This record gives sequence, C-alpha cells and structure tokens, in this order.
Amino acid sequence: MERIYLRVSLTPDCNYSCLYCSPEGRRLTGTGPLFSPQDLLKVARVFQELGAPLYKVRFTGGEPLLVDELPDYMAAMSSLGVEVVMTTNGSMLVSRLNELLSAGLKRVNISLDSLDDGFFRRLTGAGVQPVLRGVDAALEAGLTVKLNSVLMKSFTLPGAPELVEFGASRGIEVRFIELMPLGPGRTLWKEEYVPGEKLWDMLAERFGSPERLPGSGTAVRWRFPNGAVVGFIDPVSHPFCASCDRVRLDHAGVMYHCLRVPRGVDVMKYINDYNMLSKEVASVLARKGLLPHEWNTTSPRCIGG
Repeated sequence: MERIYLRVSLTPDCNYSCLYCSPEGRRLTGTGPLFSPQDLLKVARVFQELGAPLYKVRFTGGEPLLVDELPDYMAAMSSLGVEVVMTTNGSMLVSRLNELLSAGLKRVNISLDSLDDGFFRRLTGAGVQPVLRGVDAALEAGLTVKLNSVLMKSFTLPGAPELVEFGASRGIEVRFIELMPLGPGRTLWKEEYVPGEKLWDMLAERFGSPERLPGSGTAVRWRFPNGAVVGFIDPVSHPFCASCDRVRLDHAGVMYHCLRVPRGVDVMKYINDYNMLSKEVASVLARKGLLPHEWNTTSPRCIGG
C-alpha cells in the first residue's frame, strides 16, 4: 500500500435525522473534534514517514458544516498538498462556501436521496430546497460536485431515474450507495436493502445500455446514452476490501481501518509521543486488506460516509 485516503469525521452531530443514520432524531449535542488541526497535521506526517502518505482527506460527520473550525482543518491538510474534499448534506453550504474555498476545498459530495420534497422530508426530517440551493452554489463556485444517494427499495429506488436526469442536466455524477447493515440502519436494511444491479437494470431500461467508464475509487461508473454519469458503490453485493485504501478517523481521534469494525485505535492518546503514535498508526495500516467479506451488524457506530 503506497498512498492512503483518510476520511475524517469531525462530529457525530447532524442537523438532519436520516432514517438510515439517526432515526431517533437529530443529534445536536455540540460535540466537535477532540483534536486540533495541528494534531491532524501530526497524524498526516506520520503516514508520510511510514511510507503511506495521504493523497486525499475527506471531511465528513455527522454534518461537518456544523463545525465552526472546519476551514482550519481543511487549511492544515491543504498545506501538505493533500487533496481536500468534503461530504455534506448541503443544507448550510451556501453560507460557508467562500471560507471553504479559501481553505482549499476542491470537491464536494452532497447527499441527496430524493428530489421529491415529501420523500425527502420523510427521509431526513427537513425540506429539500436548501440542499438544491447548495448544489447550485457549489457549481457556480467552480467546485467539482457529486451527488450521493443511499439506495433504498421504498424511498430512493422509485425516484432514482429523475435524480439521474437532474445530475445529467447539471453535468454532475450521481452515485448510488447500497444500504449497509450498520448502526441504526440495521433494522431498516432488512426491509429496504436492494442491490445496485436492480437499479442498473432499471436505468438501462429507461435510458438505454450504458458504457463502462474508468473506475474512481470504490465506484463502478457508467455513462448512459442521455449523457448521465452514474456510479454504483456496492459494498454488500460486491465487496471491494482488496482494493480499499481508506482509513477513518472519528471525532474523538480513534482510527479505524474499516467502517465495519467495532473498535479502533486511539491514536490521539499518543499525539505527543511520536514513537508510540507511529506505532499505533502502523498497526492500523497493518490491518488493511485482512478482513473477510462479512458485516459486523452489531456495531452501533455511524461515523460518516
């Protein structure tokens, strides 16, 4: 493994209550990152010195835009020449775009499970219009935008073709992610899981047979005859453990080599002890690629996409 893609969940809080993540209601506890931008820099440099430098850092949550200091974390990573990207629900994106651009943000993935306001409210507890305004603002600012949609039998599958057309009209790739049996979504998964192939068949029937595009990370990408570019991320039906280069860091400074594991390594415990910090990060890297294709459905965590 030569390079690493680090996903940093800065907060477990979110201003939405998506059924697959926080069906019990919105999480607004005021909990932010328990490490500083300088701490994150130390961790990034350890990866570099171990021969596995970071090539991309994605800031996630919960909802990362709830963290006032988000630009400081982005600027720290940008100073290393690392590509800085973010996943957000987009509802607060308009008001924070300028400071994020100044901090080095290059790309943004916006969660958008449905264009229908009624369905969207049932899924998230909020209206869809602020998200749509966020999408347009990000495009106008020159950011590369992708849309993320969690694939669910009743909620997102029926409106998926319209979402694909929406993306095509704006030159945006839409990515459909299989629902995973993790955290609060375990119960929902039993009722709503649908494999990506079913959606592929639906889209091919509506738009015509697509052409396969070069891969991009975990997504299998296709271009349909109407110009729409659609990515399928199918961790359940088509696990991609062998090619995964992702490492995750949660808001408390605990590092996970995989989203599916129940326990990680508290790297921040040794943030001021380089030798121990290096040893702990190395232990995380050593676990990459060693998991069987099984899901730990008892994990209570939901630490961002």
